[in-house]
Amino acid sequence: MNLKSLIKSTVAICFPPYKTAQKRLAAKEQQVCALRKERDALQQKLKRYDGETFLKQTCGSEFFPPEGEVCHDYYIEITSNCNLHCRLCAHGHREMFYRNNGTMGLALFEEILEKIKQESPSARVLPYQYCEPLLNPNLSEFVKAIKRRGFQTSIASNFNYVRDIHEFVASGADELVVGLSGFTNDIYTRAHAGGDINKVKANLIALREEIDRQSSSMQVSIFYHMYKYNLGQDFDDMKSFVQDLGFSFGKNWARSIMLELTILHLMRQHGESSGLEWFDNLPAIPEKFMESYKELAYLPEVSGQVDIDLRECPYNKCFTHIKSDGSVNLCPCAFDDRLIAHKNFLEATPSMIGECRKKHPLCKKCLQYKFYIYMCYADLDRINAFSKNFIDKDTPNDRIM
Repeated sequence: MNLKSLIKSTVAICFPPYKTAQKRLAAKEQQVCALRKERDALQQKLKRYDGETFLKQTCGSEFFPPEGEVCHDYYIEITSNCNLHCRLCAHGHREMFYRNNGTMGLALFEEILEKIKQESPSARVLPYQYCEPLLNPNLSEFVKAIKRRGFQTSIASNFNYVRDIHEFVASGADELVVGLSGFTNDIYTRAHAGGDINKVKANLIALREEIDRQSSSMQVSIFYHMYKYNLGQDFDDMKSFVQDLGFSFGKNWARSIMLELTILHLMRQHGESSGLEWFDNLPAIPEKFMESYKELAYLPEVSGQVDIDLRECPYNKCFTHIKSDGSVNLCPCAFDDRLIAHKNFLEATPSMIGECRKKHPLCKKCLQYKFYIYMCYADLDRINAFSKNFIDKDTPNDRIM
């Protein structure tokens, strides 16, 4: 026995409390170590599972329904069609997909509204998604049906076509949102293929006159989609035009919103074969899609830098998207009719929809590549820092979100 061991042994014999204290200290250290491991595990679990906390922090709690309700926003495609064929939208590549050409009937729409009223009486009901709602000749009747049930509603449109401006304003819609990408046609049609910005501007002027004539409370918001190429004079001219009309002017980084081709591109970028049966039926990613993809300043790759890893879709309580045939879409960003969470919204329960999203292979790929983060503009400071690398260094700061 060496001298150090002899001293410790002697002290322990002569002073029993010392030995007891040593044991207690060792036990406490083990407890502290175990608690630290438990804390780290809980933090990791929160990071991986708590999508609601993530979205509330990044987008705001207003996107979630009150306690006891199912969903905040119900998007209903009252038509499956669009009059444009934008290159970053699935309508620009429609021939690649299974897609019903249909218009929802008012009777089915009314049944859907009744179910929403039971599930989520304070929800917003939005008669569009992956379509141009003004193509439905009965749009005003759909809006009136929404308002009769006390729902708030908003309509998003490219506003190239308006059937009857008087009837549209008189329908009682709370808000119109118009997305555009230029003031001149040369710039505008690079993204909004098949459109005519001069028609949009003429329709906005007519809308201003009709809102004033009817003393309507409709709010009009114009969102300028920012690409690498359209942040110069076109931006200034459109901002002045919109503000002169008394409408709200906003801006956002243009995105690759099409779930199918964006995920497929990210998978191939990482050398990953699809492994998804329906993807194998798709042809090569269209060249015109990739041309427009390269014109984005905000790319899906930035999402991978956000330090969160969820296992389930965080949007379940935020959005429900119902197609023109009454089926529940897998995701508001999905286009193909094979991607559904349930074939009939009227028979679907929230748990059925959530379970499908939890198990679907495309949803798992979305979570893997953090496409859900990309779509909600999470961590705007990071996005702006990323996007500024792709635009002219002399671009004024007021162009940045």
